[in-house]
Amino acid sequence: MVISDLNKIKIVAHRGGKFDEENTLANFKKALNYAQINPDINLMIELDVQSPKPNYDGTNGNLVVIHDSTVNRTTLGRGLVSSYTQNELISLPIRNINQRRISIKHHKISASNGLPLLSVSGSDRRIPLLKEVLEITETVNINRLNNNIAPVGVGIDFTHVASRFERFKDHVLYPFLEKLNPGSQLNKVSPPTKLLEQLALEISDKKRLTPIQLISQGIYSGRNLSLLIKLIEKINGQFHLAIQASTSHFPADIISLKRSLDIGTTSLSELIESKRFTVNYNHKWDRRAFWFRHLARIFGLRINDLYSLLPKNVALSNKQAMKIASDQGFLTGFWTVNKSKHIEKAIKSGTNSITTDFPNKAAKIIHAMKAEFLAQTNPRIFQNNNVIPKESRKVPKTPQTEAELISGD
Repeated sequence: MVISDLNKIKIVAHRGGKFDEENTLANFKKALNYAQINPDINLMIELDVQSPKPNYDGTNGNLVVIHDSTVNRTTLGRGLVSSYTQNELISLPIRNINQRRISIKHHKISASNGLPLLSVSGSDRRIPLLKEVLEITETVNINRLNNNIAPVGVGIDFTHVASRFERFKDHVLYPFLEKLNPGSQLNKVSPPTKLLEQLALEISDKKRLTPIQLISQGIYSGRNLSLLIKLIEKINGQFHLAIQASTSHFPADIISLKRSLDIGTTSLSELIESKRFTVNYNHKWDRRAFWFRHLARIFGLRINDLYSLLPKNVALSNKQAMKIASDQGFLTGFWTVNKSKHIEKAIKSGTNSITTDFPNKAAKIIHAMKAEFLAQTNPRIFQNNNVIPKESRKVPKTPQTEAELISGD
Protein backbone atom coordinates (compact mmCIF):
# COMPACT_ATOMS: atom_id res chain seq x y z
CA MET A 1 0.00 0.00 0.00
CA VAL A 2 1.30 3.47 -0.93
CA ILE A 3 0.33 6.95 0.25
CA SER A 4 -1.87 7.53 -2.79
CA ASP A 5 -3.94 4.49 -1.74
CA LEU A 6 -4.30 5.85 1.80
CA ASN A 7 -5.42 9.24 0.46
CA LYS A 8 -8.21 7.60 -1.52
CA ILE A 9 -9.78 5.76 1.43
CA LYS A 10 -13.21 7.20 2.13
CA ILE A 11 -14.12 7.65 5.79
CA VAL A 12 -17.88 7.29 6.25
CA ALA A 13 -19.32 8.88 9.40
CA HIS A 14 -21.94 6.35 10.53
CA ARG A 15 -25.20 8.21 11.26
CA GLY A 16 -23.07 11.36 11.23
CA GLY A 17 -20.50 9.98 13.70
CA LYS A 18 -20.53 10.46 17.46
CA PHE A 19 -20.13 14.22 17.49
CA ASP A 20 -23.63 14.50 19.00
CA GLU A 21 -26.77 12.35 19.14
CA GLU A 22 -27.03 10.12 16.07
CA ASN A 23 -28.88 11.31 12.97
CA THR A 24 -29.61 14.75 14.44
CA LEU A 25 -29.13 18.08 12.69
CA ALA A 26 -26.58 19.09 15.34
CA ASN A 27 -24.57 15.93 14.69
CA PHE A 28 -24.44 16.50 10.94
CA LYS A 29 -23.42 20.14 11.39
CA LYS A 30 -20.58 19.13 13.70
CA ALA A 31 -19.46 16.42 11.27
CA LEU A 32 -19.34 19.00 8.48
CA ASN A 33 -17.38 21.35 10.73
CA TYR A 34 -14.93 18.53 11.41
CA ALA A 35 -14.50 18.15 7.64
CA GLN A 36 -13.85 21.89 7.34
CA ILE A 37 -11.23 21.78 10.09
CA ASN A 38 -9.58 18.76 8.44
CA PRO A 39 -9.99 19.36 4.68
CA ASP A 40 -7.51 16.63 3.73
CA ILE A 41 -9.91 13.93 4.99
CA ASN A 42 -12.00 12.12 2.37
CA LEU A 43 -15.28 12.22 4.32
CA MET A 44 -18.82 11.03 3.68
CA ILE A 45 -21.76 11.43 6.05
CA GLU A 46 -24.05 8.40 6.30
CA LEU A 47 -27.68 8.71 7.39
CA ASP A 48 -30.95 6.76 7.39
CA VAL A 49 -34.26 7.95 5.97
CA GLN A 50 -37.88 6.99 6.57
CA SER A 51 -41.30 8.17 5.44
CA PRO A 52 -43.44 10.14 7.91
CA LYS A 53 -47.21 10.13 8.10
CA PRO A 54 -48.85 12.33 5.39
CA ASN A 55 -49.48 15.91 6.46
CA TYR A 56 -52.93 16.82 7.74
CA ASP A 57 -53.61 18.78 4.56
CA GLY A 58 -53.20 15.55 2.58
CA THR A 59 -49.75 16.29 1.11
CA ASN A 60 -46.88 13.85 1.44
CA GLY A 61 -44.28 14.77 4.01
CA ASN A 62 -40.57 15.06 3.24
CA LEU A 63 -38.32 12.17 4.22
CA VAL A 64 -37.02 12.34 7.79
CA VAL A 65 -33.62 11.20 9.03
CA ILE A 66 -33.95 8.45 11.64
CA HIS A 67 -32.66 4.88 11.81
CA ASP A 68 -35.30 2.90 13.71
CA SER A 69 -38.85 2.23 12.56
CA THR A 70 -40.00 3.65 15.92
CA VAL A 71 -39.07 6.85 17.77
CA ASN A 72 -38.73 5.05 21.12
CA ARG A 73 -34.94 4.65 21.33
CA THR A 74 -33.71 8.04 20.14
CA THR A 75 -36.49 10.40 21.28
CA LEU A 76 -38.80 10.88 24.26
CA GLY A 77 -41.75 9.95 22.05
CA ARG A 78 -43.38 6.56 21.54
CA GLY A 79 -44.67 4.77 18.47
CA LEU A 80 -43.90 4.22 14.80
CA VAL A 81 -42.18 6.89 12.74
CA SER A 82 -44.97 6.46 10.20
CA SER A 83 -47.54 7.51 12.82
CA TYR A 84 -46.09 11.04 13.06
CA THR A 85 -46.13 13.87 10.53
CA GLN A 86 -42.81 15.49 9.62
CA ASN A 87 -43.53 18.54 11.80
CA GLU A 88 -44.39 16.31 14.76
CA LEU A 89 -41.18 14.33 14.30
CA ILE A 90 -38.86 17.34 14.18
CA SER A 91 -40.52 18.63 17.38
CA LEU A 92 -39.81 15.47 19.43
CA PRO A 93 -37.23 15.91 22.23
CA ILE A 94 -34.07 13.84 21.67
CA ARG A 95 -32.82 11.31 24.23
CA ASN A 96 -29.23 11.62 25.48
CA ILE A 97 -27.94 8.16 24.58
CA ASN A 98 -24.49 8.97 23.17
CA GLN A 99 -21.97 8.66 25.99
CA ARG A 100 -18.84 8.62 23.79
CA ARG A 101 -18.88 11.95 22.02
CA ILE A 102 -16.18 13.45 19.86
CA SER A 103 -15.38 16.95 21.11
CA ILE A 104 -15.09 19.67 18.48
CA LYS A 105 -14.78 23.43 18.93
CA HIS A 106 -17.86 24.24 16.88
CA HIS A 107 -18.41 27.66 18.49
CA LYS A 108 -15.91 29.30 16.14
CA ILE A 109 -17.12 30.93 12.93
CA SER A 110 -14.14 29.66 10.93
CA ALA A 111 -11.43 27.04 11.15
CA SER A 112 -7.77 27.99 11.46
CA ASN A 113 -7.44 27.34 7.73
CA GLY A 114 -10.06 30.02 7.00
CA LEU A 115 -12.89 27.70 5.96
CA PRO A 116 -16.25 28.81 7.45
CA LEU A 117 -17.95 26.66 10.07
CA LEU A 118 -21.66 26.08 10.56
CA SER A 119 -23.27 27.51 13.68
CA VAL A 120 -24.70 24.87 16.03
CA SER A 121 -27.36 25.58 18.66
CA GLY A 122 -29.41 23.54 21.11
CA SER A 123 -32.41 23.69 18.78
CA ASP A 124 -30.42 21.69 16.21
CA ARG A 125 -30.53 18.62 18.44
CA ARG A 126 -33.58 17.19 16.70
CA ILE A 127 -34.68 14.87 13.91
CA PRO A 128 -33.93 16.67 10.63
CA LEU A 129 -35.49 16.41 7.20
CA LEU A 130 -33.31 14.87 4.52
CA LYS A 131 -33.55 18.05 2.48
CA GLU A 132 -32.17 20.06 5.43
CA VAL A 133 -29.06 17.86 5.63
CA LEU A 134 -28.56 18.07 1.87
CA GLU A 135 -28.90 21.86 1.99
CA ILE A 136 -26.28 22.42 4.70
CA THR A 137 -23.92 19.93 3.04
CA GLU A 138 -24.36 21.72 -0.27
CA THR A 139 -23.52 25.04 1.39
CA VAL A 140 -20.29 23.58 2.78
CA ASN A 141 -19.39 21.93 -0.53
CA ILE A 142 -19.81 25.12 -2.55
CA ASN A 143 -17.19 26.71 -0.32
CA ARG A 144 -14.91 23.65 -0.49
CA LEU A 145 -15.01 23.45 -4.27
CA ASN A 146 -14.29 27.18 -4.51
CA ASN A 147 -11.12 26.42 -2.54
CA ASN A 148 -10.24 23.35 -4.65
CA ILE A 149 -11.13 20.96 -1.82
CA ALA A 150 -13.00 17.71 -2.46
CA PRO A 151 -16.69 17.84 -1.44
CA VAL A 152 -18.20 15.91 1.48
CA GLY A 153 -20.49 13.12 0.31
CA VAL A 154 -23.82 11.98 1.74
CA GLY A 155 -24.68 8.29 1.99
CA ILE A 156 -28.41 7.59 2.25
CA ASP A 157 -29.55 4.26 3.72
CA PHE A 158 -33.23 3.69 2.91
CA THR A 159 -33.63 0.09 4.12
CA HIS A 160 -34.51 0.48 7.81
CA VAL A 161 -38.26 0.56 7.29
CA ALA A 162 -39.36 -2.89 8.47
CA SER A 163 -39.95 -4.52 11.86
CA ARG A 164 -37.19 -6.52 13.53
CA PHE A 165 -38.79 -9.80 12.49
CA GLU A 166 -39.08 -8.62 8.89
CA ARG A 167 -35.43 -7.54 8.92
CA PHE A 168 -34.48 -10.98 10.28
CA LYS A 169 -36.26 -12.57 7.34
CA ASP A 170 -34.66 -10.12 4.92
CA HIS A 171 -31.11 -10.48 6.24
CA VAL A 172 -30.96 -14.10 7.47
CA LEU A 173 -33.84 -16.40 6.54
CA TYR A 174 -34.49 -15.38 2.93
CA PRO A 175 -30.79 -15.19 1.94
CA PHE A 176 -30.31 -18.76 3.20
CA LEU A 177 -33.40 -20.04 1.38
CA GLU A 178 -32.30 -18.16 -1.74
CA LYS A 179 -29.04 -20.13 -1.74
CA LEU A 180 -30.95 -23.41 -1.59
CA ASN A 181 -33.38 -22.39 -4.35
CA PRO A 182 -32.14 -19.37 -6.37
CA GLY A 183 -34.90 -16.98 -7.37
CA SER A 184 -37.41 -18.31 -4.86
CA GLN A 185 -37.32 -15.49 -2.32
CA LEU A 186 -37.04 -12.21 -4.21
CA ASN A 187 -40.79 -11.56 -4.19
CA LYS A 188 -41.37 -12.22 -0.49
CA VAL A 189 -41.51 -8.55 0.51
CA SER A 190 -42.78 -5.62 -1.52
CA PRO A 191 -40.27 -2.80 -2.11
CA PRO A 192 -40.94 0.50 -0.27
CA THR A 193 -42.21 2.15 -3.46
CA LYS A 194 -43.54 5.37 -1.90
CA LEU A 195 -40.33 5.97 0.02
CA LEU A 196 -38.24 5.34 -3.10
CA GLU A 197 -40.37 7.70 -5.17
CA GLN A 198 -39.97 10.47 -2.57
CA LEU A 199 -36.23 9.80 -2.25
CA ALA A 200 -35.77 9.99 -6.02
CA LEU A 201 -37.62 13.30 -6.02
CA GLU A 202 -35.59 14.82 -3.18
CA ILE A 203 -32.12 13.89 -4.50
CA SER A 204 -32.68 14.51 -8.22
CA ASP A 205 -31.12 17.90 -8.83
CA LYS A 206 -28.88 18.58 -11.84
CA LYS A 207 -27.17 21.44 -10.04
CA ARG A 208 -26.30 19.50 -6.87
CA LEU A 209 -22.57 19.41 -6.12
CA THR A 210 -22.80 16.96 -3.22
CA PRO A 211 -21.91 13.35 -4.14
CA ILE A 212 -24.80 11.03 -3.24
CA GLN A 213 -24.36 7.38 -2.34
CA LEU A 214 -27.44 5.17 -2.05
CA ILE A 215 -27.20 2.40 0.53
CA SER A 216 -29.40 -0.68 0.57
CA GLN A 217 -29.00 -3.81 2.69
CA GLY A 218 -30.04 -7.46 2.64
CA ILE A 219 -31.22 -9.74 -0.13
CA TYR A 220 -33.43 -7.03 -1.65
CA SER A 221 -30.56 -4.59 -2.19
CA GLY A 222 -30.49 -5.07 -5.93
CA ARG A 223 -34.23 -4.94 -6.44
CA ASN A 224 -34.70 -1.77 -4.39
CA LEU A 225 -31.70 -0.06 -5.97
CA SER A 226 -32.95 -1.06 -9.41
CA LEU A 227 -36.33 0.57 -8.78
CA LEU A 228 -34.72 3.68 -7.30
CA ILE A 229 -32.32 4.11 -10.21
CA LYS A 230 -35.17 3.82 -12.71
CA LEU A 231 -37.17 6.42 -10.78
CA ILE A 232 -34.21 8.82 -10.70
CA GLU A 233 -33.49 8.36 -14.39
CA LYS A 234 -37.15 9.03 -15.13
CA ILE A 235 -37.01 12.34 -13.26
CA ASN A 236 -33.53 13.39 -14.31
CA GLY A 237 -31.50 11.27 -16.70
CA GLN A 238 -28.35 13.31 -16.10
CA PHE A 239 -28.08 12.40 -12.44
CA HIS A 240 -24.88 10.58 -11.46
CA LEU A 241 -25.01 8.03 -8.67
CA ALA A 242 -22.58 6.51 -6.21
CA ILE A 243 -24.20 3.26 -5.16
CA GLN A 244 -23.32 1.07 -2.24
CA ALA A 245 -24.85 -2.39 -1.90
CA SER A 246 -24.47 -3.57 1.69
CA THR A 247 -24.84 -7.32 1.89
CA SER A 248 -24.98 -8.37 5.53
CA HIS A 249 -25.24 -12.14 4.97
CA PHE A 250 -23.11 -14.41 2.79
CA PRO A 251 -21.03 -11.39 1.85
CA ALA A 252 -19.52 -12.51 -1.46
CA ASP A 253 -22.77 -13.30 -3.24
CA ILE A 254 -22.06 -10.82 -6.03
CA ILE A 255 -23.58 -12.98 -8.76
CA SER A 256 -27.01 -12.94 -7.09
CA LEU A 257 -26.67 -9.19 -6.57
CA LYS A 258 -25.95 -8.70 -10.27
CA ARG A 259 -28.93 -10.86 -11.17
CA SER A 260 -31.32 -8.92 -8.94
CA LEU A 261 -30.00 -5.52 -10.06
CA ASP A 262 -32.22 -5.35 -13.12
CA ILE A 263 -31.06 -2.04 -14.61
CA GLY A 264 -29.59 -3.33 -17.84
CA THR A 265 -26.11 -4.52 -18.62
CA THR A 266 -24.98 -1.14 -19.99
CA SER A 267 -26.01 0.82 -16.89
CA LEU A 268 -24.49 -1.75 -14.55
CA SER A 269 -21.22 -1.85 -16.47
CA GLU A 270 -21.05 1.95 -16.42
CA LEU A 271 -21.51 2.03 -12.64
CA ILE A 272 -18.78 -0.55 -12.11
CA GLU A 273 -16.32 0.89 -14.64
CA SER A 274 -16.72 4.41 -13.28
CA LYS A 275 -16.04 3.10 -9.75
CA ARG A 276 -19.48 4.08 -8.47
CA PHE A 277 -20.52 0.70 -7.09
CA THR A 278 -19.28 -0.35 -3.65
CA VAL A 279 -19.93 -3.66 -1.90
CA ASN A 280 -19.72 -3.23 1.87
CA TYR A 281 -18.90 -6.02 4.31
CA ASN A 282 -19.65 -6.37 8.01
CA HIS A 283 -16.20 -6.38 9.62
CA LYS A 284 -17.51 -8.78 12.31
CA TRP A 285 -18.10 -11.49 9.71
CA ASP A 286 -14.54 -12.84 10.03
CA ARG A 287 -14.90 -13.25 13.80
CA ARG A 288 -18.25 -15.02 13.44
CA ALA A 289 -16.85 -17.28 10.74
CA PHE A 290 -13.78 -17.98 12.91
CA TRP A 291 -15.86 -19.20 15.84
CA PHE A 292 -18.11 -21.18 13.52
CA ARG A 293 -15.09 -22.96 12.04
CA HIS A 294 -13.58 -23.44 15.52
CA LEU A 295 -16.77 -25.06 16.87
CA ALA A 296 -17.00 -27.20 13.76
CA ARG A 297 -13.51 -28.56 14.42
CA ILE A 298 -14.36 -29.28 18.07
CA PHE A 299 -17.33 -31.39 17.04
CA GLY A 300 -15.39 -33.10 14.26
CA LEU A 301 -17.29 -31.46 11.42
CA ARG A 302 -15.75 -30.36 8.17
CA ILE A 303 -16.56 -26.79 7.24
CA ASN A 304 -16.72 -27.66 3.53
CA ASP A 305 -19.48 -30.17 4.24
CA LEU A 306 -21.50 -27.55 6.12
CA TYR A 307 -21.33 -25.17 3.15
CA SER A 308 -21.74 -27.79 0.43
CA LEU A 309 -25.25 -26.54 -0.44
CA LEU A 310 -24.05 -22.98 -1.03
CA PRO A 311 -22.67 -21.57 -4.31
CA LYS A 312 -18.91 -21.37 -4.78
CA ASN A 313 -19.07 -17.59 -4.87
CA VAL A 314 -20.07 -17.50 -1.19
CA ALA A 315 -16.91 -16.70 0.78
CA LEU A 316 -16.00 -17.87 4.27
CA SER A 317 -13.99 -14.74 5.07
CA ASN A 318 -13.95 -11.05 4.20
CA LYS A 319 -10.61 -11.52 2.45
CA GLN A 320 -12.16 -14.04 0.07
CA ALA A 321 -15.25 -11.88 -0.37
CA MET A 322 -13.25 -8.75 -1.19
CA LYS A 323 -11.18 -10.62 -3.77
CA ILE A 324 -14.32 -11.89 -5.50
CA ALA A 325 -15.84 -8.40 -5.53
CA SER A 326 -12.62 -6.66 -6.60
CA ASP A 327 -12.05 -9.15 -9.42
CA GLN A 328 -15.47 -8.20 -10.77
CA GLY A 329 -14.69 -4.48 -10.66
CA PHE A 330 -16.55 -3.45 -7.50
CA LEU A 331 -15.16 -1.12 -4.85
CA THR A 332 -15.18 -2.60 -1.34
CA GLY A 333 -15.79 -1.26 2.15
CA PHE A 334 -16.32 -2.27 5.79
CA TRP A 335 -18.97 -1.25 8.35
CA THR A 336 -19.28 -0.39 11.24
CA VAL A 337 -15.63 -0.39 12.39
CA ASN A 338 -14.91 1.43 15.67
CA LYS A 339 -11.88 -0.10 17.39
CA SER A 340 -8.46 1.09 16.31
CA LYS A 341 -7.09 -2.40 15.70
CA HIS A 342 -10.04 -3.26 13.46
CA ILE A 343 -9.77 0.02 11.55
CA GLU A 344 -6.07 -0.59 10.93
CA LYS A 345 -6.75 -4.16 9.82
CA ALA A 346 -9.45 -2.95 7.41
CA ILE A 347 -7.11 -0.35 5.91
CA LYS A 348 -4.34 -2.91 5.42
CA SER A 349 -6.81 -5.25 3.69
CA GLY A 350 -7.02 -2.78 0.81
CA THR A 351 -10.54 -1.54 1.44
CA ASN A 352 -11.80 1.55 -0.39
CA SER A 353 -13.97 2.86 2.46
CA ILE A 354 -14.52 2.49 6.19
CA THR A 355 -17.82 3.22 7.92
CA THR A 356 -17.26 4.18 11.56
CA ASP A 357 -18.80 6.05 14.48
CA PHE A 358 -15.41 7.72 15.02
CA PRO A 359 -14.23 9.26 11.74
CA ASN A 360 -11.50 11.19 13.56
CA LYS A 361 -10.05 7.93 14.87
CA ALA A 362 -9.89 6.49 11.35
CA ALA A 363 -8.29 9.72 10.12
CA LYS A 364 -5.61 9.59 12.82
CA ILE A 365 -4.75 6.00 11.92
CA ILE A 366 -4.47 6.88 8.24
CA HIS A 367 -2.18 9.80 9.09
CA ALA A 368 -0.07 7.50 11.29
CA MET A 369 0.25 4.96 8.47
CA LYS A 370 1.31 7.74 6.08
CA ALA A 371 3.99 8.84 8.56
CA GLU A 372 5.19 5.27 8.92
CA PHE A 373 5.35 4.86 5.15
CA LEU A 374 7.42 8.05 4.80
CA ALA A 375 9.72 6.91 7.60
CA GLN A 376 10.37 3.63 5.81
CA THR A 377 10.89 5.17 2.36
CA ASN A 378 12.82 8.27 3.42
CA PRO A 379 14.95 7.93 6.58
CA ARG A 380 15.88 11.63 6.38
CA ILE A 381 12.23 12.62 6.79
CA PHE A 382 12.07 10.08 9.61
CA GLN A 383 14.95 11.78 11.44
CA ASN A 384 13.97 15.39 10.73
CA ASN A 385 10.34 14.95 11.81
CA ASN A 386 11.16 12.69 14.77
CA VAL A 387 8.64 10.07 13.67
CA ILE A 388 8.37 7.52 16.47
CA PRO A 389 8.65 3.82 15.48
CA LYS A 390 5.32 2.01 15.37
CA GLU A 391 6.05 -0.32 18.28
CA SER A 392 6.58 2.61 20.67
CA ARG A 393 4.18 5.26 19.45
CA LYS A 394 0.56 6.09 19.86
CA VAL A 395 -1.60 7.13 16.94
CA PRO A 396 -0.69 10.79 16.29
CA LYS A 397 -3.19 13.58 16.10
CA THR A 398 -4.32 14.83 12.74
CA PRO A 399 -3.10 18.23 11.50
CA GLN A 400 -5.04 21.19 12.88
CA THR A 401 -6.06 19.39 16.04
CA GLU A 402 -9.19 21.39 16.76
CA ALA A 403 -11.15 18.15 17.12
CA GLU A 404 -10.08 15.31 19.33
CA LEU A 405 -11.55 12.12 20.66
CA ILE A 406 -12.59 12.18 24.29
CA SER A 407 -13.34 8.48 24.64
CA GLY A 408 -11.15 5.54 23.83
CA ASP A 409 -12.02 2.18 22.29
